[in-house]
Order: sequence, then C-alpha cells, then structure tokens
Amino acid sequence: MPKLNGSEGFDPAALAEKYRTMKDAASKAAKDSNELMVFVSLSMPAASLKRIGEQAKKAGAVVVFRGLKYGLRKGAWADSMNALKPIADTGADVQINPELFERFHVQVVPTLVVASSAPEGCQGNQCEAGSVAVVGDVSMDYALETLSPRKDAIGRIAQERNARIKGR
Repeated sequence: MPKLNGSEGFDPAALAEKYRTMKDAASKAAKDSNELMVFVSLSMPAASLKRIGEQAKKAGAVVVFRGLKYGLRKGAWADSMNALKPIADTGADVQINPELFERFHVQVVPTLVVASSAPEGCQGNQCEAGSVAVVGDVSMDYALETLSPRKDAIGRIAQERNARIKGR
C-alpha cells in the first residue's frame, strides 16, 4: 500500500513505483509463459495432465488446450470444468488457444514448445525457427534436458526452466 504523505493523502511517487513494479512482474510472467508452452488435450489420461500441470507450475510454463472436451453449450459447462479439474488443481497457468496450435504446427499431444521469442512475433499462423518442439509423453525435465546443450536462446531457456523444476 502506498504510504501516506502527511495530511495530503497518498504519495504519488510511491503509487507510481508500486504500479511499475506490478507491471514489470506481469510483463515478466507473460514473457516467461510465452517461452515455454505445453500443448495438451483432455483426451489424455488425467494422471498425465496432472504430472504436466505440476511440472508446468514449477517451470513457469503455460499449458495450452485447443478447446474444451464438452464445449460450453448449456448443460456441458460442468462437464468441461470437471474435465479440466486434474490440471487446474495443480495451479498451472492454463489457456485455451487453438491459434497457438496452428502457429506452432502442433499435431500431436503432448508437445512441449520452447520459443525464443513471444508468439506475437509470429506472422499469421507461422512461427520462425525461434522455436523448438519436443513431441511425446515424456517428463518436462527430460525434454528440457535434451534441449539444454544447445548454444542459443532455446538452450538458455531450457536450462533456466529445468533449473526451476529442480528447485535451483
């Protein structure tokens, strides 16, 4: 809470600093989630979704769904929310974004994508070579370890995110 400045009320400089700090943290979180994405489907086993959600939370990744299994039509809302429960309970950042599936050419789930630039840098539904995908139901730390030896931004991101998973 910004400090009071005598009898004049709130200190505008303190309020501006608090806003800047919150904005910086939100920008970093958005950038972080755009660097590491895990594409999944509700057709996957609940145990796999839970494991992916737990590791995504630790790594600061976003879990991306193409859509909801039951949709949002009347009477289906509760079923859709129940299907999301295993991953939502992990506290992972979850998005429903079919456009990202197209941008990164995701055809199979799960697919882990490490992107060295935010998806906004993509043109239309195409992303440049600034991203790498690891396809298959492997642990996130294993996928990141396979990318860590790279001597580019992808390798750096993979190393940083794997360190988060391992608590370093």
